[in-house]
Amino acid sequence: MLAGCGHSTPGANVVTVTRTDDVGAAYDAALAGLDPPYFDGMERSSPDSWRQVLLVPADGSDQMLAEWEGYLAAGAARARLTHPSRLSRVDVFEHAAGEAVPSDAEYGYRVTGHPVSSPASDSELEAGVASVLREFHLTPTSVRVLHPLGPAVVVEATAPSAASVDGRMGQLESALASSKLSGIEGLYVAVDGPDGPLFRGESAERIAEGGQWFADGFDSGIPHG
Repeated sequence: MLAGCGHSTPGANVVTVTRTDDVGAAYDAALAGLDPPYFDGMERSSPDSWRQVLLVPADGSDQMLAEWEGYLAAGAARARLTHPSRLSRVDVFEHAAGEAVPSDAEYGYRVTGHPVSSPASDSELEAGVASVLREFHLTPTSVRVLHPLGPAVVVEATAPSAASVDGRMGQLESALASSKLSGIEGLYVAVDGPDGPLFRGESAERIAEGGQWFADGFDSGIPHG
């Protein structure tokens, strides 16, 4: 397991950044603190744009998690650059194992480099998550702190029923954000019920991005287009 993936550090998350002009090296440093299976290549497509290839499960499971970690990698890589404008846009190409990389991008986004700073230690972040989950009567499946640069938190939990959390995912995300999780790189929330997945939500602060998925008939309580 990579350093920072599920391990707790005793002190506050004070990050010392070594600047570089090498976008590839900056990406490698970010990926060292993320889950390795999702990344399948990175190459320059223009002076300030990069082509990112993600390996996603064929059945669609964890696709949002893979995409979220891609956002984290881009934001953290930009934050390590002496000249951040060298990484201003990312186009994402997705494929499953054994399939060819498509010729057209799945989507693209701008990397804005919003500042991020969290004073909490990994153990404090984990304790904050546990407290919020108890308030919502959710059972934690996994709480992990990743380190693309500063901390990013993965929260996976189960609900006793869909009805017990229907319309409450917005409240859950707000409660998590207002706990010790303020100032983190990003947040990924996965909630399952007895019959399977109910909700997936993610945010990545360095690119000001967020998204959600919810099961048919389930109300997340979060406005969506």
